[in-house]
Formats: sequence, C-alpha cells, structure tokens
Amino acid sequence: MPYPAQYVRPASGSNPLHLFCQNPECVAVLDLAGKCIPVDYMTTLRERLQFSEKDGLTAGTLELFKECLEKGDTVSFAVLVAELAGGVYGEGGCRELLPCAWPYCDECLEDVLKRRGLVLSEARARKENVLAYLSVLEKSMDSRAPPPPPPPPSLAASLAEEERDLLATLATATARRDAARLRVRDLEEQALKLETLNHILWGTHRELALRLSAGRERMDALGVRCARYREALARVRSLRVHSDAFFIWHSEPFATINGARLGRTPGHFVEWSEVNAALGQLALLLSLTAARLGYVFQRWRIIPFGSYSKLGAVGDERSALLELSYDDSFFAASRLSNALKPLMSCIGELGEHVEKMDKAFRLPHPVPPTGDKVGELPVALGKEVPWTRAMRMAATNLKWLVAYSER
Repeated sequence: MPYPAQYVRPASGSNPLHLFCQNPECVAVLDLAGKCIPVDYMTTLRERLQFSEKDGLTAGTLELFKECLEKGDTVSFAVLVAELAGGVYGEGGCRELLPCAWPYCDECLEDVLKRRGLVLSEARARKENVLAYLSVLEKSMDSRAPPPPPPPPSLAASLAEEERDLLATLATATARRDAARLRVRDLEEQALKLETLNHILWGTHRELALRLSAGRERMDALGVRCARYREALARVRSLRVHSDAFFIWHSEPFATINGARLGRTPGHFVEWSEVNAALGQLALLLSLTAARLGYVFQRWRIIPFGSYSKLGAVGDERSALLELSYDDSFFAASRLSNALKPLMSCIGELGEHVEKMDKAFRLPHPVPPTGDKVGELPVALGKEVPWTRAMRMAATNLKWLVAYSER
C-alpha cells in the first residue's frame, strides 16, 4: 500500500528513499539505501508479532527481504513491507493492533504494542467474564436452577456507562442529523428562490438592455436630427429675408431693387413700367419693415399693390388714394409727385422711430416731415438727374432701415 505523504520524502545522493516513522512525534528516519535500518522488521514480524506462514510471512518472503537488503533496492523493500502489512492486517485482521500506515521505528513500536497489549488484556478479561457468565447461565437453564448472579458490578457498571455514552452520542448525532436535514431543506428552498430571482433578474436585465439599446438608437437618431436642424438654423439665421427678397443695389446712376431701376436720365432710357415696379417693391418693403419693427405710421398708410401701389391718409377713409405709379395721362407726373412725398415722409417717420429706440442710429440722408426732399434734393418730378439721385438716396435710407430691423 502507498505511504502517506508526510512519512515519505525523496533523498539526495545515493539514498533514493527515506521513510519517516509513522509516529508524527518521532524523528527516526529509515535509511533503506544505506542498509542502516533501525527497525528489525524480521524479528518484529516473526518473533514479536508471532506471525506464522498462514499470516503471509513465508520463507520466500524473508528471502526477498534479504535480497533487497543486499542489493540496496529500497523501492522493492518498501513495496514488500507494504504488501506484507496489507496482507497481515486485511479484512480479517486486527486493525487496531498495528495501523496500516507502515512502518514504525523500534521505540514507537514498543509503545504501540504496550498500549495495544493493555487493550487486548482488558478485552480478554471481559471475554472470560462473559464466557463464565454464559456457562453458568447454560448450567442453570439445564438444571432449572435459579438464575445465576449478575456479572461483576464493575463490568456491569462499565457496560452501562458505555451504553449511556453511546446512547448520548446517538442522540446527539440524531439531533445533528435532523438539524442538518432542516438546514439542507432551508438551503434548497433558498437556492430555489435564488434561482427564481436569478431568472427574473436576467429577464429584467435583458429587457432593460433592449430598452437601453433602443433608447440609445433613438438618442443617436435625435442627435443626428438635432445636428441637422442646428445646421439648418445656422443657415437660416445667416439669411436676411428682406435683404434677399428685396435686394437693393445700384446700377450706374440708378438705385435698383431686385434689378428694377428707379429713376430716369437723359443718357439712359428707362421704361416707366420698370420705374413703377421698383416703386411698388419699395413701398412693399417699407410696409414690411415697419411691421417687423412693430411700428404703425401715424400720417399715411401704404397699400402695396405691385406696380399700382397706393397711399392714403390715416383716419380719412373717404379721401382719394394717391397712386404711386406713372401712366401716359396728362396729370400723371403731378399725381406721381404727390404720391412720392407721403412715401418719403413714411421713410423719414420710420427713421425717427428707430432713432428714438437707438440713439446711435441716424439715416444717411435726412427726410423732412413733409417728405418733399431727401437730403437736399426734391422728390417731385422735374429734372430727371436730381430726381434720380433723390430716389437713390431714398433707397439707401430704406436699406439702412432694413438692416437695422434684421439686426
């Protein structure tokens, strides 16, 4: 049989194996390779333990021991000792006499034999007492004599005490077994609850993971949409609606609004239809700018109508409307001149309103309340060049008002 790990250690040099004594408190070492064996195994096996050939110790076995010693074969020697010990103390042997974790040194073996001898003597004495009691009991049963006296008090007391100890141990073991069963049952119930909670937890985890993933996808989509909307908002904020819809610029001596020239000079022929279109867009832009600034004209109201826009007095709905256009009629020039004055007056009125809100704002070309001049140039039709310059100044004033409203 194999030796326990604490009793065997590999040796160095020429000693392939060292065996410690089985007694943990003993420091004896069995040096098998050097043939210095402090344990007389042959004497121990044959004489002290008094083994016979039927116990497994034969002449052949002794010869094998001698051969192993002569050759210095420590491994074979240890195997023979283990096999012999296993054969002697098998299922039918007395395991209490010599434990199978072989070997012991001589001194430790003497102590073991003394203790086991005392146990054996006590067992033999108890056996003799019991046999004597049984023999007496058999004789009394045969002769129908009165029952024999009980066994010696010392033996009965020891047996009763041992029985009580065994019953107490049995009761304790039974209680511990019942408690262990209850504990196992509680642990099984807790394990079942934990498994159920684990399934619920993982189900909730999966659901939350799916919801989190959907939420993240939605958040990413919203982020993309938000970025797109921000870009669109930035583009829209950079736009100037009135400036883009009513682009005021100049072309040679003329002011232009969306490409329509406003004015006439001897060297440049401009159709009156183009001038009427420019005046209509000018009137519409002035009306939209005033509405954006939240201002209502006090003296005149503008009625945008394209090339046929008109102006009327505030609070006098019955009065005739002034036509802001030129036709081929006889009084067309005077009618247009009468309509241009209220239009210029409205530009000046809106400029005064903005100047009150922002002290730093000033129209580049002042307009009197009557609206008959822009800067120092008249707005009535007469000489074409001064009138064209006056219209250019009026367009410049309106462009400044539009820029302020967009700011």
